[in-house]
This record gives sequence, structure tokens and C-alpha cells, in this order.
Amino acid sequence: MTIEQSAVPDLLPTGALRWPALPNLRGRLSSLVEDFRSALRQRGYAEIPAVPVTARVDPTVRFVGSVVSVLKSVLLEERIPPGGVWLAQPALRTMNLQHARDPKKNPRWPSYFMQLGALAPLESRHVAAEGALAFLDRQVPGCSRRLVLQVPVEDEDLARLHPPGLSTYLDPTGSERYRHRYGVPGLVGRTLNYAIRGGGGAVHPVGNFILLELSGRPIAVELAFGPSNLLARLEGLELPIQATPAAEAVPLRDWAHVRLADVLVPAVVLGREGLRPRGSGRHRVVRGYLQALSTIRRQAGLSLDTLHAYADRFLQADPPAVADLPARICRYLAAFEELEADATLDPARRNELAAESF
Repeated sequence: MTIEQSAVPDLLPTGALRWPALPNLRGRLSSLVEDFRSALRQRGYAEIPAVPVTARVDPTVRFVGSVVSVLKSVLLEERIPPGGVWLAQPALRTMNLQHARDPKKNPRWPSYFMQLGALAPLESRHVAAEGALAFLDRQVPGCSRRLVLQVPVEDEDLARLHPPGLSTYLDPTGSERYRHRYGVPGLVGRTLNYAIRGGGGAVHPVGNFILLELSGRPIAVELAFGPSNLLARLEGLELPIQATPAAEAVPLRDWAHVRLADVLVPAVVLGREGLRPRGSGRHRVVRGYLQALSTIRRQAGLSLDTLHAYADRFLQADPPAVADLPARICRYLAAFEELEADATLDPARRNELAAESF
């Protein structure tokens, strides 16, 4: 069935946010991962272990930003096991860092998040669609009534890979926003969005079915779901970050705390994985997060002791913990802020001295 769908803007919230947003958040997320595991295992998918976000598994990206980063070599060499593979992978995308210090630019999506994803051979594309729908049916009350398949008009074939009778929106506005790019010449993903109807007529994407093509030749199928985004949509939360472990560490009552959490968490994760706030390569990104954290914490009037507590709580909510890491972060911030006040120091020397305290 094809339905008409008016465009409903996905507006950023204003004013106070709901916090604590969800009771038993960790349990809810674990249950969601287990349902994904069950839906795919029943269809022959093998689970593979996650990797650190700093793992050098994909030369086209600085950090692991998606499941396909982990699986790209398997995909390009066409070594996908016949039954398909899946994993629950922590991911880091650094786009928000560019505007992190600007209080007028608030992040819609969290920088650090979990992604559930799968990769299957092309001949298993119908089975992949069945697995995705089985997962959503376990998660979304009234799934058959609320689910909408969103796809551009020219890609209606993706909708036909799914059972008949599902509500489908054929988007006439063009296909570009339904295209995934992978940093490899000729590799493109044609995307169908799984979306659910919410209150007020809004329709929110919660996952993707992606047909991967290399130089126009279909080669595989990818599934991708963000558990925190799905949980936030199901619970009527304003932002996906409210359904991440960051919400167990930082009181996300307002935008200042959302912005702070969105730089604190990546700084903790990268520090835990061994990066330092030095001036080159990926270490420079850590420095960027820490210095943005310094700006935001002063804008919000928060003490270093408060930041120490937030970092420690995040490590408890998102193990493994590193006992001295919150203290090292706070030592760096104290040193950086003291050095920043010295107008005689050039920025490079200031950064070098601050890094010695981490």
C-alpha cells in the first residue's frame, strides 16, 4: 500500500528536557540488543565481536563510525559468510565538534553511540528484510500499523523486497538523501528507511535497509539501527542522547548539559582507548574535545569536581572503567585554563604544556 505523507520537520526541542528520561536505561538497551541478536540468529547470521572506536579497521575514516567500517574489507573482497554477519558496535562521529563551543548550535545526534548492524550476501536480501521486520515487531507496539517504509520513487524495488501490505511512502523529492557513501570509489548504498509513526502525525526514521552497489552492480545488503534513537522515538524523548549511557552520567535537563555530555563522552572514550591530547593526528581530536569541554563547563558554571563526577559515572555506565581517567581529564583542564590566561604563550606551546598534565 502506498500512502501520502506530509513533510513533518524534525525540530530541535526548546526549553527544559526530561531527565531522568528512562528508568532502567541499561536494561532497556541490553534487551533491545538481545532482540536484534535473536531475530538475526534465527535467520542464520553469525555474531562477530565489536572493536574499539580507535581500531584501524577502515583506512577511509579516522574512527569507527558505523558497523560497515568494521566489515568493509569483508564487503569489498566479497567474503561475506553465506548466512550473513552482525554486531553491536560503538561508534564515534566527530562532526559535532566543529560547533561544540557555540551555545547557539546544539547537536541533534550524539557523537558517541551504539549501532546495531548486519551485512548479508545479495542472495539473502529477502531474509535480511525479514530479520529487520522481526526485530521491529518485537520493539514497536502495533508495528504493522505504525511502520512506514520510506524510499525514493526511483528505488521502489527496495520496498518490493519486503512483504506486501506494509505502508510505503514513495518520496518524490529525490534520491540523494537516501544514498550512503563509504569512502570507496564506486561504492554506494541505496537506502530504504524504516520509520515509525509518532504523535502529531510525525514519522521518524529508526533504521535502514541498504542495498550496496559497486560501480552499479548490487553486491550485498546492510541493515543499520541505532538502539538509542529507536528507544528515544518509542518513549517520546526529545533527543537520542537521552537514551544513551551519557544520560546516566550527566543530568541532561538543558542544552548546556547536552552539549557538555556530547564532548565529555568522546573525550573519556578516546582517553580510555589510549589517545592523548597531543598536537597531531587522532590525538589532536582528543585535544579538541577537551578544550571544547573547558569552554562549555565555564559557560555552564560547572566545577572541575562536577566534571570528575560526570566522567566517573559515565565509566560506570559504559564499562570498562579506567580509575584515574577522570582525574587526568580534570588535571588537563586545570592546566589548560591556567595556561590560557597567560597571553605571552603561543597556542602551540600552551597545548604542549597542557598535554604534559594528562
